[in-house]
Amino acid sequence: MSVDLSALQAIDRSRLDSSGPIDAPRAIKEGVLQAIGIEPIDRLRPHEETLTAAMAAVAQGILETDAFRWPIIIDGASGVILDGMHRWGLLRTFRFRYVPVLRFDYLADRAIRLDVWCRLLQDVTPGGFASAAELFGLREVPVPLAGIAKRTGALIVGPDNQVYRFPLQEDPVSTLRRLNAFEGELGMRLKLQTSRARYVAEQTALEQMLHPMVVATFPPPLTKQDVVAIAAAGQVFPAKTTRHIFPWRVFDVHVTLHQLQDAPTAEGLEDAVRAEHAALNLRYLGRQVTLDRLYEEPMFQFQQPGATSR
Repeated sequence: MSVDLSALQAIDRSRLDSSGPIDAPRAIKEGVLQAIGIEPIDRLRPHEETLTAAMAAVAQGILETDAFRWPIIIDGASGVILDGMHRWGLLRTFRFRYVPVLRFDYLADRAIRLDVWCRLLQDVTPGGFASAAELFGLREVPVPLAGIAKRTGALIVGPDNQVYRFPLQEDPVSTLRRLNAFEGELGMRLKLQTSRARYVAEQTALEQMLHPMVVATFPPPLTKQDVVAIAAAGQVFPAKTTRHIFPWRVFDVHVTLHQLQDAPTAEGLEDAVRAEHAALNLRYLGRQVTLDRLYEEPMFQFQQPGATSR
């Protein structure tokens, strides 16, 4: 579902003097409501692995409130999950019938950006890196640091600030799993703490890769078609492979767990959820909003009239 966000440019300018949330324009609210949906849980296809620890963290918030507040973002045409793999995995584990979603036109909407998560490993010694690099067949290549963003395969910047090409496997999933194995091997050899290894946006990796004793891994670029094809084939990338930036996000789309289990049909529940939220205020919180993490996208929140934004 495409939402016309052109009105936000004037709103963002007006908010320079006042950073508080404001009511979203009516046209935007109507577009957001149309994007909200309810899907049978088994129609959706993940494109990344789910991790037990991550699902446990998600479970705490959902089960404590007995409600689902953050809809999963999907490609409406294919049912591929773009964001919210662990929320979907949790509901599926507990055998819920339905899941709240936001439907986007993934392949056609140019405003949806697909990046990959890079990895920064700190406190890596040159000797430890060299032994792991030899084991995995890394090869030093004459790629200027400025050319990393235009790579066609997987590259690694070592603690010596040299660029190494990571051997490509027979398909993107195999390459990414092999790259994860290299990171794990490096961590094991150097006994790196989890806090010394972190996933970051590519720009952050480019800015910090030359710090002392840092290794930066740059996975191969992916296309939206890759994501849809992998999910359609029943395969999944390793967790934290893709990083999607959407035209907008919304939270506090409140659907109870009872509704997700006992509603007679997905269509009927979808109509009910849209009608309920049509009576609420849709507040625009701005861009670069920090909630559970920092969100770059324009962020909206449904609220009861008179409620305070969080």
